[in-house]
Amino acid sequence: MYIKENIINYLRQINCEDLACRFGIEVKRHKAYCFLHSESVPSLSFHPSKTNVWHCFSCGKGGDAISFMMEYDRCGFIEACEKLCAIYGIILPTGKPSYIPKRRVSTRTFSNKDHSDCNKMFDTEIAEWLLNNIILNQSAKRFLFEKRKLNKEIICKIGVKSIDDSRSISQKIWNEFGEKRCRASGLFGEKGYLSFWTPCILFPYRDKNDQLLGLQSRYIGDNEKAPRFQFLSRQKTHLFNMPLLNEFTVEKDLYITEGVTDCLAMLSNGKASLAIPSATIIPVEDLHLLRGYKLKMMPDNDEAGWDGFMKLRRALFKLGIPIFKEDIPAEYKDYGEWYASEAINTKN
Repeated sequence: MYIKENIINYLRQINCEDLACRFGIEVKRHKAYCFLHSESVPSLSFHPSKTNVWHCFSCGKGGDAISFMMEYDRCGFIEACEKLCAIYGIILPTGKPSYIPKRRVSTRTFSNKDHSDCNKMFDTEIAEWLLNNIILNQSAKRFLFEKRKLNKEIICKIGVKSIDDSRSISQKIWNEFGEKRCRASGLFGEKGYLSFWTPCILFPYRDKNDQLLGLQSRYIGDNEKAPRFQFLSRQKTHLFNMPLLNEFTVEKDLYITEGVTDCLAMLSNGKASLAIPSATIIPVEDLHLLRGYKLKMMPDNDEAGWDGFMKLRRALFKLGIPIFKEDIPAEYKDYGEWYASEAINTKN
């Protein structure tokens, strides 16, 4: 179906906070719990002046009302436009589509109660089974070893894996664990496939005792609309590579990077490193584990990198933990890019 450009432009100006309320999402002071994942602190934000914008500071998703509908109802662009037209009484050339917004019942409210159980739905056993039954394919190897110049032993030790197509492995998981458990696991979308874009690389997040806490994907395909990084739904975000803390003494420098790939580049270059998921995601609950270490960070050479460093520094300051900044050469965007350019001169 063709939708005229003037209608699309109108839909893009819809007040996203109003749209969220129509779906039964509780919004207070322009913030709400994100409908895409579980979380202990509301991170879904609506701009008070740019009312047609929404953004989740935890998972990174955001956009206008059309993208909100696409994410909320797991539908395509045209279908999202049709549903918005139905909600706001806009007549299309084919007639007014019939659609009743699905209201998601949520027990989460804005209180000071402990939300530590918000990741109970993440099924660790299924996630471990997935990691044990996939390998690192050729496209992932090219990305990690040829493009990023990362150390193969580091990648193997951390347990990085990859998926070319989620359909086959999704079916195997359903056969192994059953439909009911898979749908409740936090790993699958409504259509029964693993809830991230493929082909992708999977990075396991583990605690100090090597217990799996979550999975993050890195898309390596050609679809420009696909998100580069995704967390599987219903999991908390954590520091990446926490088992390292068992291997190393507080006297040594410990680098905190913005993102997994920079962390792997640091490790490949012989530097002890953990990662925050992104410049906008600070796993505050894990930061106390960093007490006593000599923390350093090389922020990305952009505004988001600086903001991420300052946000992390403030969070650590509240715990009485200092962190020091080191600079990346101005011609490089981030540490990973710098490392890849210089890797030919290092020993992997």
